[in-house]
Amino acid sequence: MVGWTYLLYLIFGIVLLIGLIIVLIVIFHREIFKILDRLCESFRRFISGNAGFFKIIFILVFFVEQVIFIYLLDKRYALPKNAATFIGAFALVVITTASFQAFVWEHKYYHTKQQLRSVKYVSLLMETYEEKMSQLKRVFEKKSKEK
Repeated sequence: MVGWTYLLYLIFGIVLLIGLIIVLIVIFHREIFKILDRLCESFRRFISGNAGFFKIIFILVFFVEQVIFIYLLDKRYALPKNAATFIGAFALVVITTASFQAFVWEHKYYHTKQQLRSVKYVSLLMETYEEKMSQLKRVFEKKSKEK
């Protein structure tokens, strides 16, 4: 239990140190926020350009978290041996399946949205083409009547 207490104090110290650094930055260097804003914007573009990769990474992180959960459940608590493994494995399967389902549905939605955008663009082009053709037809009919 002493190890957990030490870990909590360490985490609290790190959070306190980060908070102090942020306060000092705000007080002394307001220009740093402009730099951070540009950095965050670049990071956002990178993430949105590689969204599929990051989703797979997060699914793998969830998977690892569940494996750790199974291990801790099995070693830390006095559950029957097979019960802890079964509960953990079930949670692992459910979360991994839900994550992959969300990933697939989001990509399906994105591609459907792109296809709809393409159809609207083609429809607009067709309307413009039909308008131009009718104008051209009227011009030819008018010229043929003049002859």
